[in-house]
Amino acid sequence: MLKQSVRYVSNVRRSLGASKAQSRDKRTTIDRYLPQDPPKKEKEWEKRGVSKDEFFTKKYSFMSDWGKQKLEHKISREQRFKPQRSDSYRDSRSQTSNDYRGSRYDDFEKHSILDNALLEYVYGRHAVLSVLKAKKRQSYEKLVYTEGKTPITDILSMCKKYGVQTELAASKQQLDFLTNKAVHNGVALATRKLELPTLAKLGPHDAETGTYNLDIWNELYNAQTTIHKQVQRSSEESRNPLALYLDEITDPQNVGAIIRSAYFFGVDFIVTPSHNTARLGPAAAKAAAGALDLMDIYQVENGLKFIRDVKESPWALVTTEVKESTKTITHSQLSDILVDAPVLLVLGSEGSGVRTNIKNLSDFYVRLSKNRTDSDAVVDSLNVSSAASVLISSFMR
Repeated sequence: MLKQSVRYVSNVRRSLGASKAQSRDKRTTIDRYLPQDPPKKEKEWEKRGVSKDEFFTKKYSFMSDWGKQKLEHKISREQRFKPQRSDSYRDSRSQTSNDYRGSRYDDFEKHSILDNALLEYVYGRHAVLSVLKAKKRQSYEKLVYTEGKTPITDILSMCKKYGVQTELAASKQQLDFLTNKAVHNGVALATRKLELPTLAKLGPHDAETGTYNLDIWNELYNAQTTIHKQVQRSSEESRNPLALYLDEITDPQNVGAIIRSAYFFGVDFIVTPSHNTARLGPAAAKAAAGALDLMDIYQVENGLKFIRDVKESPWALVTTEVKESTKTITHSQLSDILVDAPVLLVLGSEGSGVRTNIKNLSDFYVRLSKNRTDSDAVVDSLNVSSAASVLISSFMR
């Protein structure tokens, strides 16, 4: 019985091996990995052993003449529009792919510029125009604009002159994104940030010729360089220079407005600390209405040391102060001081004002008095930019 079982199992194994050998692919190992033509699908009329015309004649023999005409019209229409559909589909796919790549590229380009610590988008017509005119920045990357009611031919011509790339924005939203939804007036310029020269100290002046010197720290040569400047006012007025020192004013809107007034009234230059102050970026440039790049602006590493050096020089140091003291003068007396000596006017922030250690070094305090007779104290002062305009204009009287 055991021998019969062993013989039976052996026979079964031999039969299975034979069937596997028959079903095994006869192709070589290399052929198995080469592409093979798909098996040809047999047509229906070939299965029935008739011609193609005979097959379709029998298939649609039940149809009326009107039905046959309708079918023939449908077939001819499909054959006629098939190339057009394939071309339009191919074009639409290509356009979709291009749009996708374009949007990805645009997003990359936007973020690459916005993430670049050396670049910024200056916006507003006056601000962009002054940036191009002043030529104080190291490079200009690209101008992005929209076609509005007011043409920007002057800006476009300057871009062409300086070789600045221009791009017509796809929509207003693109400029909104680049300018963080600011009032851009349809134009934005990607440019290097404004780098301020470092002022070492104030040099001598000549009231007769209306000239003065400034010692600028040259970082490239690690040495001081003296520059000669001319007073920016007519000969009928005082020929002594007038400068501003902005003591830790952190609002860029206020700083921009002060720069605008200073440029308009003829202030010679502005000094700011290198820290604890508003950044002179796009917001300040927009508020300055084009004066930021046109105005001479310097920075100092140590504000208190700079003020101490001014105290030891022939320059008069005038500081804004609300409280009365023996040093207090009225704003109507400011023009007399400028006639006698060059003046550095120190302006402080609205919250804390000028720092005490700077006020203690000042030669004069100046304050603006409220002229209203009512007792309403809701409006009891001017903001620093408005006060600066009044004081600067008082020097020029």
